[in-house]
Amino acid sequence: MIDFETDIKNPIGEDDLALVLKPKFTNKKWDNTVDLSAVIMPSKKLEEEDTEQLRDVLYALVTCFHLLNTDSDFAKRVSDKMDEIAKEEGFSEYEDTPDNVIKLSTWTKTEGDIH
Repeated sequence: MIDFETDIKNPIGEDDLALVLKPKFTNKKWDNTVDLSAVIMPSKKLEEEDTEQLRDVLYALVTCFHLLNTDSDFAKRVSDKMDEIAKEEGFSEYEDTPDNVIKLSTWTKTEGDIH
């Protein structure tokens, strides 16, 4: 389970690796895009082989982010899993959707603009 309180109180430090989403703005308004950056802090406790293994995990997450935006089947699988986790963890009110209803997520490709 995610513990936001602990995460906020423990900033990135030595031996940590992180993905940082940097929202991009146009005319002081978020343009619905982000830059994705990898932060790899100096390693003092990890062996080089362990650091490389964690770096591979980080790059796999970057690849997943790319696939979310380019592969609709992958994005649907992720969206379905997010719904499942939300239901199990109680993150949100969740109602099962009938099979004849299409659920949209952040990664659902649609035509046109919502604005």
